[in-house]
Amino acid sequence: MMKAITSNDYRARIDRVLTYLADHLDTDLSVAELARIAHFSPYHFHRMIRAMTGESVAALVRGLRLETAGRALRERDGSVTDVALAAGDSSPEAFTRAFQQAFGAAPSAYRRAVVAPRYIPSLSLDLMLDRATMRLSLEPFGSTDMDVTIEIFPDRLAACLRHVGPYDHLSPTFERFVALGGERRAARV
Repeated sequence: MMKAITSNDYRARIDRVLTYLADHLDTDLSVAELARIAHFSPYHFHRMIRAMTGESVAALVRGLRLETAGRALRERDGSVTDVALAAGDSSPEAFTRAFQQAFGAAPSAYRRAVVAPRYIPSLSLDLMLDRATMRLSLEPFGSTDMDVTIEIFPDRLAACLRHVGPYDHLSPTFERFVALGGERRAARV
């Protein structure tokens, strides 16, 4: 079992890499460069990323790029080809295959869907979930029985904490989020 201080240090190092990834997804990223940012050897870094996120470095980068591409499809006009190239794919066909596998829908169907399907991260073997149960249905595209009211609220400060890894390891992230809220409340008093 890893000591708490070591675990916190490793988590901070991996968080630093995830922040770097979010800001540099459009560049070529090497394991050696990411390991340097985390102050790990490349071998140890790869092991720690897999242990903390449930994914290899390549799968993590690929997933983050696909999430970004999904947002781009929903929020911006432009061709699927432009989004594919921005996501680092060599061809629209390769992008479409990867996107279909990750979201359960082709990019064009995803863009048209009323409720966008959720990104389906690759799952570690110990989780053993059926990927199909994680997809949101694209049907029906235009009709719903819900009574929807759209309200516009003034801008307000919001907080979030990204969880990377299997769902059943969410508790520590949630506890960190709650602790941050408590510290913030105590600072205001």
